[in-house]
Amino acid sequence: MLILGFAVFGVWTLWHSSDLSFFKVSAMAGAFSLLVLYALSHLRPGVRSERDALVVRNFSATYTIPWASIRDVDVKAGRGVHVRIEGREKPLSLEAFNGWPAVGRAVRIRDEIDVARRASVGEPSGEVVEEPSRGYTELVLVILIVIMLGVYLFEGARWLIDR
Repeated sequence: MLILGFAVFGVWTLWHSSDLSFFKVSAMAGAFSLLVLYALSHLRPGVRSERDALVVRNFSATYTIPWASIRDVDVKAGRGVHVRIEGREKPLSLEAFNGWPAVGRAVRIRDEIDVARRASVGEPSGEVVEEPSRGYTELVLVILIVIMLGVYLFEGARWLIDR
């Protein structure tokens, strides 16, 4: 929705103005839209199934869980999907399926995990590998967003003063 708003603003400014500063603002809006798309693609949690393991990418860490280590998949109404793992007290939350767009997919994900787990029975069990996420992407995105908002404020103030 935000990206659509910036796109509409950019087209409107290009259509209704011949002032060069509006072209700059619309270019900044387009750049900001691309930045938001980049952030959404990199910061979104995900779940990927491989031949021998389930790979869960949450905000805090990436987990590689061998299929034989998965004991149960719990679908809690309104609270997402949780995977119980052998040797861990607390279940691991699949953050990719806790939000609104994924509410209807939780049962389907549970069924897919059960099928993949049954297909890999008999394979040796490995250990769960937890790899903490690096904050570089988030840091770069925060810095770029702050710079972009500062440029917007500067251009807006300059435009108001010039009027």
